[in-house]
Amino acid sequence: MNESFCRNIANKISSRKVVIYGAGYAGAMMLNIMDKMNKEVLYFLDRNPDKQQKGFYGYEVKEPEDILYEDMTRIVVIVAVELKNGIEEVLTNLGLREGKEFIYGTTMRYVACDKVDPLLGYSRSTDINGFNHSGRSIGGKEDRKIIC
Repeated sequence: MNESFCRNIANKISSRKVVIYGAGYAGAMMLNIMDKMNKEVLYFLDRNPDKQQKGFYGYEVKEPEDILYEDMTRIVVIVAVELKNGIEEVLTNLGLREGKEFIYGTTMRYVACDKVDPLLGYSRSTDINGFNHSGRSIGGKEDRKIIC
């Protein structure tokens, strides 16, 4: 978590309360970030019925459609999942707009693809911090990868 991310997300949240979409590892990370920033988290959204029954870190877990009962001028949904998996479509179909009623957290919004990671070998992420994958294919196929 860096300072510019915290400043950016604090500006987007402003004085609104937070609902976190994703009751998993990334959701737990976002809960910790919100706690450190003194932002109030109301509950989590997740489609997993088991999590809805048990809750998550003492918070209630609701269906994404339950957001329709909220006054969206007073809350913001932070998407905290490792892969998008259609979540943006679900939220936009519910009438929420990215950047207004919902935003993405730190580890979210990457697309699954194979990229070379110089430390770990391969990464499933297109946004390796500090590296940029670029260039054209040679001879119609990608046979070389250059990391800058």
